[in-house]
Amino acid sequence: MKKDVRKIKVYEQSGRNYKPTPTIMLKGLWLEELGFGAGTLLTVRCEEGKLVIEPRESVDYIDVFEEQQLSMVAERKVRF
Repeated sequence: MKKDVRKIKVYEQSGRNYKPTPTIMLKGLWLEELGFGAGTLLTVRCEEGKLVIEPRESVDYIDVFEEQQLSMVAERKVRF
C-alpha cells in the first residue's frame, strides 16, 4: 500500500421510496492489502466526525442466518 490517506467523495444514490441517500463507495486492491477482501464482514463505528471501519473478529449468528437466507433466495431465482 502506497497511500496512508485516501480522499473520497460522498455520493447520492436512490434509497427507500426513491429518496436520495448519502453513499460512500470504497474500492481498490489496497482494501485487500489491508485485510478487507471480498466477503469480509465489517463493523462500522460512528464517532464524532468520523467513521471507523474494522473487520469483524467474530461472526454474529444473525449474520450467518441472513447469509443463509440470501443464499436460499439466490438459489430460487436461478432455478426459475
